[in-house]
Amino acid sequence: MIPDPGQTPTTPVDGLGFVDESLGLITLKDDFFPRNYWLGCNVRVTVGLDGGGLTNAGGDLPDVRLFAEDGKFIGMEADWGPVQPGTYGDVNVDYRWIYQFPLAYTLFSANTDAICIAYTAVVCEMTPRMVWFGDWGWYCGGSWYHSNVLVGDQKGHKCFWIDANGDQPQTGFQVHWANFTQRINSIPVPEDPAAKKARADEICKTKYVFHMSENDDPHTIFVNNPIEQNPDPGDNIHPSHSKRGYGPPKSSKSAKFRSRKNKKSTSSRMSNHLVISGTEKHSSRTLCDSDTSWGPDFLNMETGTFCRMTDKTHWSVCDGAKTTDNCFNTDLKALVINGVSARDKAYERITDWTAKT
Repeated sequence: MIPDPGQTPTTPVDGLGFVDESLGLITLKDDFFPRNYWLGCNVRVTVGLDGGGLTNAGGDLPDVRLFAEDGKFIGMEADWGPVQPGTYGDVNVDYRWIYQFPLAYTLFSANTDAICIAYTAVVCEMTPRMVWFGDWGWYCGGSWYHSNVLVGDQKGHKCFWIDANGDQPQTGFQVHWANFTQRINSIPVPEDPAAKKARADEICKTKYVFHMSENDDPHTIFVNNPIEQNPDPGDNIHPSHSKRGYGPPKSSKSAKFRSRKNKKSTSSRMSNHLVISGTEKHSSRTLCDSDTSWGPDFLNMETGTFCRMTDKTHWSVCDGAKTTDNCFNTDLKALVINGVSARDKAYERITDWTAKT
């Protein structure tokens, strides 16, 4: 019998309290999760932004590989298609050995068009509902940007960039679900700030828990309890990294490498894109001060601040009275320096989050 998602109206999780006290316990409703998939797992990938294309075509959903706790490969789905910014795509992954090996790890491998992942959620026959948030990519040093995706009743989350064509360093990532989706009273978040930070740092450093890949077409994972398998000679794994799980590659190494080298960067398109927010939880200062943030220029109407992402400089908004120069003019939608617009042409794409924040 297929379980009815309606039998569990809400799912409490505590996966972000290590990073930010305001992002601790979250109660998630049914529609946050994909529907049950009786042949395996249904994996939802929710996107904050795409890679900057001006046609609003969205980015590409990642390839999804599933692994059991011991590292056994149990299923894969590739080239599922595009996903629009601010929406999600559900990827149905069939089990190789149905019902025999519960899901423990998932490997997400990027495709050609970059996406910034706000969260992933998975529903399987043999496991509880599980969630991973893009804030962890930010915290652990990955490329990131603000996200306007609502998580439960919370705003202010971040998304994590992955891409296969070289625009972003991260080509994929693996998640050990049990370390991120904790039920109430299960492994509580430490109250002491130092202990909390130590726990979060441990998650970032423990490769089987969360690992960001930078190699082409990632298809292997680190596992906590490895099984004996033949090593992949094309993966260049260091001998000390003996705990691995192996899934099949989607394409030859040489083909994937050529696609990364020859793809034109989308950085110029990002410079023609402006995001406008109306909540102080989307800090323009944090965005500008981060070495790993990447994305469009960012205007925060609530705090009256602007971040020019091309050079990571921070500016005030012109107020028409005391501040009229060397500031961002919200009417012109342009930075004004020494009385002159710093833009040769208007933004080609403006994403306005103020109606939703």
